[in-house]
Amino acid sequence: MTGGANVPRNNRLAASAEKDTAALAAAWREFRPGWLAWNHVRTIASTAACLAFVLALAG
Repeated sequence: MTGGANVPRNNRLAASAEKDTAALAAAWREFRPGWLAWNHVRTIASTAACLAFVLALAG
């Protein structure tokens, strides 16, 4: 998930013109919703994996 979703978004944001504040603001508005969504998926998946590991150890 990180390599397929978040990293490409990070790279596109980093490639934005840092001195052009309007372009950077537009890039940030485009970046944020998708990145947050994939970050939530990553958080839920890692939490589920941790829970499965704990249940496997307990069982």
